[in-house]
Amino acid sequence: ARRVPACLRALKAGSIDSARAILQRRPELLPLALDTLLIGVTAFFRDREVFDDIRDVLVPRLAVLGRPPRAWSAACSSGAELYGLAILLDEAGLLDGARLLGTDCRDGATAASRAGIFAAEAVRSLAPERAARAFVPIGADRVRVAPRLLAACSWKTENLAHACEPGPWDVVLWRNSAIYMEPAAAAEIHRR
Repeated sequence: ARRVPACLRALKAGSIDSARAILQRRPELLPLALDTLLIGVTAFFRDREVFDDIRDVLVPRLAVLGRPPRAWSAACSSGAELYGLAILLDEAGLLDGARLLGTDCRDGATAASRAGIFAAEAVRSLAPERAARAFVPIGADRVRVAPRLLAACSWKTENLAHACEPGPWDVVLWRNSAIYMEPAAAAEIHRR
């Protein structure tokens, strides 16, 4: 509800029906509409307790698979969630050969994820030794994800509402999207 008025302003539309008509006439405006509608908030190790469980419960289960893990981060936003998993896999010695895919419906999000460049502020909450292993400073105010983590992750533009990446997957991360969905819509995507 908070984002719809921003989208209408960006499209110079007076109503949702008007916005729909504008987008049907001018589909090139869809990225603008998505950028104003979608929240796009994420952070490294967002919700610390969840990532503690990933580290303490999930990663040990992945370690006994006998093969590199496969993980998909749907609605990846900036890529911080998938890079966070890559960091945990690297720390556990499980990164080599891992298949790590991030998807988002916004081309800009997948391009930013692929670049792996973040504000230095984004990693200040990390333990200094973890930050030093996982990021390379770029000047005073930016960092880039370390080359081995960049190489382990791939990125693709895809709309989760219309398509799901074929697996099989050991892990599917989609909290960045699911937490904002109505339960019935989230359940349908979860089923797929």
